[in-house]
Amino acid sequence: MLQKRSWLLAVLLCTLLAACAPTAPSAPATGEEGTDAATGEPQTGGYILAATIEDPDSLDPHKTIMATASTIQSWIYDTLFYIGEDGLPKGLLAESWTVSEDSKTLTIVLREGRTFHDGTPVDAAAVEFTFNRMLDPATASPAKDQAGPLESVTALDEKTVVFEFS
Repeated sequence: MLQKRSWLLAVLLCTLLAACAPTAPSAPATGEEGTDAATGEPQTGGYILAATIEDPDSLDPHKTIMATASTIQSWIYDTLFYIGEDGLPKGLLAESWTVSEDSKTLTIVLREGRTFHDGTPVDAAAVEFTFNRMLDPATASPAKDQAGPLESVTALDEKTVVFEFS
C-alpha cells in the first residue's frame, strides 16, 4: 500500500509541475500588426542594452586596443572594411579600392551617403584626419602599431583617399 501511495504522489507531483511549466507562445495570426519584425520600416530611437565583463578604458579608438573597448567601438563607429564570412575584406565605408603593383599604395573610393551621427558627410578629408591623428606621435596611439608600415594618408578629392605604406 505504501508503494502505491508513493507512486501516486510522484505522478501527482509530476502533473502539478507540468501544469505550472511555462508554455511556448502561440504563433501570431497572419497579418497582425507589429508581429513581424523582419518587415516594415526601420525605426530610429530606442535603446540597446548590452553587458560586458569589464569597463572599457576608453571609447577613443586611438587611445586603446583593449578587447572590451574594441567591441563597444564596433557598435559605435563604422570602418572602411570588415571581414566577410569568407575571410576576405568587404567594403563598409569603402565602396571600392585598388592596390598598387608594389603593394605600397592603397586607394579607396568612399561610399556616398554615409554620415556621422550629426549628419556631417563621411568624406575623404575625415578619413585623412582620422588616420593622421592616429599616426601623430602626440596622440601616442597604441593602435598605430596595428597599422603596420602605414606612412601617410591623403585625401585626393571628396570621395578618394590614398594610403601610402613603406
